[in-house]
Amino acid sequence: MGLGLVGSFLSLYLNVIYSTGYLGVLFAILLIIVPVFLLLRFRAEDKDRQFVLLAAYIGWLLIYFSLVEEVSISFAIIYAACVNYYQCQAQVICNNKRTSSTTA
Repeated sequence: MGLGLVGSFLSLYLNVIYSTGYLGVLFAILLIIVPVFLLLRFRAEDKDRQFVLLAAYIGWLLIYFSLVEEVSISFAIIYAACVNYYQCQAQVICNNKRTSSTTA
């Protein structure tokens, strides 16, 4: 096209491998899996919000395959929102179990 711009063709995952090695990739995979694990562990009553958060999260993970090589603030916000939402759901479940066991 003759634009003269230098593009980056690395993904976040390749950048992690180059920067931190396989141990860093293991930690990155563990961090990436947390929201998905929480989704499978705690089923929320508010399915719309859960779907939107997870869709945004997975969308960013797909973007990191080919377009971006560093984690962005937008991804950090989505990650924190997912984890916070699921932690709140876990607390609601725990509180419901406590109240049901004390009333029984």
